[in-house]
Amino acid sequence: MKKVFSLFTSLVMAFSLLGVMPVMGAGTILSGNYEYDVLADGTVEIVAYTGSATDVTIPYELGGKLVTSIGYRAFYDCNKLKNLTIPETVTYIGNYAFYSCDALANLTISKKATVIGSSAFAYCPHLTNVTIPESVTRIEDKAFYNCQSLGSIAIPESVTSIGGDAFYNTPWLKNIRRENPLVVVNGILIDGTWCNGDVIIPDDVTSVGNNAFYGCTGVTSVTIPSGVTSIGYGAFSNCTNLVSVTIPDSVKSIGYQAFYYCENLKNVTIPKGVTNIGYETFYNCDSLTSITIPDGVTKIGKTAFGSCDNLSDLAVGDSVTEIGENAFDGCTSLKYLYIPDSVTTIGNYAYCNCDSITSVTIGSGVTRIGERVFMGCDNLVKVTIPESVTSIGDYAFSYCEKLENVTIPDSVKSIGNYTFSGCSQLKSLTIPRSVTSIGVYAFGDCENLTIRCYANSVAHQYAVENGIKYWLTISEPTGFNIDATSTSSIRVKWNKSSTADGYILEQYKDQKWTRVTKITNPSTVKYSVKGLASGTTYWFRLKAYKKYDGNAIYSGNTCELTACTNPATPKAKMALNSSSSIRLSWDKITGAGGYIVEQYKGGKWVRLTKITSPSTIQYSVKGLASGTTYKFRVRAYKMLSGKAYYSDYSSTVTACTKPATVKFTLTAGSRKATVKWSKVTGASGYIVYYKTSANGSWTRLKKVGSSTTSYTKTGLTGGKTYYFTVKSYKTLDGKVYYGGITSKSVKVK
Repeated sequence: MKKVFSLFTSLVMAFSLLGVMPVMGAGTILSGNYEYDVLADGTVEIVAYTGSATDVTIPYELGGKLVTSIGYRAFYDCNKLKNLTIPETVTYIGNYAFYSCDALANLTISKKATVIGSSAFAYCPHLTNVTIPESVTRIEDKAFYNCQSLGSIAIPESVTSIGGDAFYNTPWLKNIRRENPLVVVNGILIDGTWCNGDVIIPDDVTSVGNNAFYGCTGVTSVTIPSGVTSIGYGAFSNCTNLVSVTIPDSVKSIGYQAFYYCENLKNVTIPKGVTNIGYETFYNCDSLTSITIPDGVTKIGKTAFGSCDNLSDLAVGDSVTEIGENAFDGCTSLKYLYIPDSVTTIGNYAYCNCDSITSVTIGSGVTRIGERVFMGCDNLVKVTIPESVTSIGDYAFSYCEKLENVTIPDSVKSIGNYTFSGCSQLKSLTIPRSVTSIGVYAFGDCENLTIRCYANSVAHQYAVENGIKYWLTISEPTGFNIDATSTSSIRVKWNKSSTADGYILEQYKDQKWTRVTKITNPSTVKYSVKGLASGTTYWFRLKAYKKYDGNAIYSGNTCELTACTNPATPKAKMALNSSSSIRLSWDKITGAGGYIVEQYKGGKWVRLTKITSPSTIQYSVKGLASGTTYKFRVRAYKMLSGKAYYSDYSSTVTACTKPATVKFTLTAGSRKATVKWSKVTGASGYIVYYKTSANGSWTRLKKVGSSTTSYTKTGLTGGKTYYFTVKSYKTLDGKVYYGGITSKSVKVK
């Protein structure tokens, strides 16, 4: 071996003289006791040290290039190394870089180092004190793990991240614990494993570190202050007596396994700012009964709520896009499952063995139901698969023993192996023509199953080959809709089916579906149902049929439609008028939801109001000109499923406002009095009245046309007081409308 090493050394020296280094691996170069790689920026990372010196000052240059990084396991298990100086060129100390350097006692870290990697100095039992330079921002997991002599550590304020168990089993950590079981460094709570009972984390804490309370069986409740923004991975893992945690809205991230095996945890609220629930975050939280995934969370990680045996109430926010593998595996108390439309990915085994689930609604964003997603959901009876799904994976619904009916949408192209195997109560399953692949034993042990399928389809062939009962069907008609309505009829329409021989139209009445007609011409795609009551709601359905081997095959799903007839036409009239308003009235229409009132102006009909109460059968039109003729009309309407059904318009109501009150003057002469007035717009004429006393009755003197504006009454008694008034009037359609009156008095000479 020595000869081989000597030969190798000679070769190295020879190559050195030539300015060339031998390659130790892909890109690895040997220089003395150091193996290094040249990084993309032209600097050097040391990847191995082969020397046995006790005092090592790492060179700042190798091969004429700056040393900036100590790589993974570079000085791993260097048992002779006692004194170590890392040059100031080094910015990164990698994972396990000085792991298990048993003799290392004195350490000088580069003043430019920014990261001390995971387990970088773990298991260095003779390391007594460490000064972390102010350049360091991150100390990663287990960086000084089990350094059993490390009693002094100087950590600058520059450090903003400290990984889990970074100082585990160090005298330094133990000494701080004795003073305060909550160990906080630069706002990071790095250890709380010695706590008991109810724990209130101080307000100056900004993050709960990785594994901070790991395995702390004494803590029963934790209150986290509002300044905390993150909870590290494993932070409360295996806190088996933890009952409740108060998490403020300031928290934006919760690490994986944060509450792993907190088997007594009953109450926890996930803040709205959290976007990801990581791997095994709440795994085996047996006492957790309800959880709300707030809007903002986009991903529920692998096994996040796995084996939460008592979780029965689950609300998933509309922002979740991914549900990871085994996310709710073994949640045996979960009964109802709604997967929102935002979800695009459901991982394998996501709801496996949730044997209390009875119904599942899958949102329209899901394109694939993965392997074993609902396997072993013993009580699952109903599942709704959206049109977005294109494949259903292996064992997806296997051993869902109570599943009775499933509709496979037209979007599905493949059904995997054993997908519905062991669904012993599955009675009816519709498989569309879109399915081109059905896996082995997909319906194994489904002894009560009848497959609804299309003639000569993959499903039809599969049923024949596997001895499964089947019922042939054809495509459901499309475009079933309302074509026209009247007060006594509804005309429906649909698209022509290229595979049908005809159609069956049915109406729901007397609490059952009754055939309206059988259409034997597949090109006939309209039909009028007559003799119906006005303003009444009706239900119809349509199915296609085809003759096959002497029997009629019907479409698997019937199209259903709700429609109503138009309301009856209201009879409208003028009920009351004034000089500035007209009140309309009409008869109440059975079945109407309200009324539309329109006025004809500017050469067209304009809507005045929409009345939403069917009992309101009057409307006052205000702000009108006096003595003016107006036209109005009214129609009834009924709303059904967002669609309005209208009656015909009423006959046009021609009405007018009363003319204005006449303004006049009164002058006296010798045994006479003269009344003069201003013309009133729209008036057909005027009537002059007088009376001989204030309390007397009016006597009509003269009715004149619209062009006359004065009248003189003669033959009066001198020295007597008389009272006069002028009333305007307007005639419309043989009816007279009068203006108001004012009176004046005069003493005759």
